[in-house]
Amino acid sequence: MLAGLVGFGAVLCVVVLGLGLRASRRSMQRLMEMEQALAQYSGGDMDARLPVIAQDQFDRVSGQMNRNLDRLSRLVGGYHTTASAIAHDLKTPLSHVQIALHEAADAAESGQNALPELEEALRAAKHDPSVSPLCYGAPVSDLGQGC
Repeated sequence: MLAGLVGFGAVLCVVVLGLGLRASRRSMQRLMEMEQALAQYSGGDMDARLPVIAQDQFDRVSGQMNRNLDRLSRLVGGYHTTASAIAHDLKTPLSHVQIALHEAADAAESGQNALPELEEALRAAKHDPSVSPLCYGAPVSDLGQGC
């Protein structure tokens, strides 16, 4: 009888250890999947999401993280849209300034007076509020001394 109880206890210990090992491996696998999805997102894959398989604690955390990643993706998309709009708004005025500056450089290289072209560049910048950081109204001769 005692040998039977010892044998039963040994089998029970092996079964419990096996179940514990299986649960541990499953948990580690889930954590590795979560880590991989977050690494993909951090690497630039804005569509990467954490897996939601069963309704356990891992899935509740994954679901919350996925909602946060969705919100972050929307915010980043908004920033991209804003940056594109700003770049578009600045492109035309800066093109006019750039053309005037190229004309001034060409005039200077050919030995001509570049002052009219530089003043045209300043006028082009002055008349467009999107290029406001320039020192408006300063004579070209004063630009080298700071604004």
